Amino acid sequence: MDTIEHSLLAFINTQPDQLYHKGRWIYGVDKPFSGLFMVMSGATRLYRLTEEGDELVTGFCLPGEWCGLPDLSSGCYTGYAQALDTCAVRCLSPALLEKALAGQGSRRDMYSLMSNVIRQNKKRYFQISKARADVRFAMFIQDLSRRFSLRGYSPREFRLPMTRGDIANYLGLTPETISREITKLEQLNILHFRRHFITIQHPRVLDALILNK
Repeated sequence: MDTIEHSLLAFINTQPDQLYHKGRWIYGVDKPFSGLFMVMSGATRLYRLTEEGDELVTGFCLPGEWCGLPDLSSGCYTGYAQALDTCAVRCLSPALLEKALAGQGSRRDMYSLMSNVIRQNKKRYFQISKARADVRFAMFIQDLSRRFSLRGYSPREFRLPMTRGDIANYLGLTPETISREITKLEQLNILHFRRHFITIQHPRVLDALILNK
């Protein structure tokens, strides 16, 4: 973790939690930038609208992850962040950002840090979308496992706050395909699902399934 991220975390940790209930928007497209957000608990889905008005899920923000980087030219948000369940979020306002960046080389360093988040999301999506349909869901679960692990949570047992429809939208599949893949992985005894909770029973087998795609 670099100095700038340490500085941002030091300031975000002084802020109170703001609760957003399921379905509530944390920020929306074309709204003026009001700050960066870190999810403390729960999760959000990130999406934008197509020209036809359809929702296109672009990612999910888990505990300990940032969202809310604006478009640099307009100073407005470019998409939507919506709570998937009761979600605790902390906001780093523009004024706090100024303080957090005091003494740093340039404000562009902060945008560089946040741009890394965007690049990681795009890289993650590109890798998943290039896989065969029957492997995409396995890669999605593997990615969630890694991200939960990085934040100190169990990599083998965690909750899926998003719906199968949201997962299907993100992966470019149908909800029916997601349901079939869940059934298949359960029959292979790789995963166990109970409502929204998932247990990766054989992580190495899951990894091998992806590597042999």
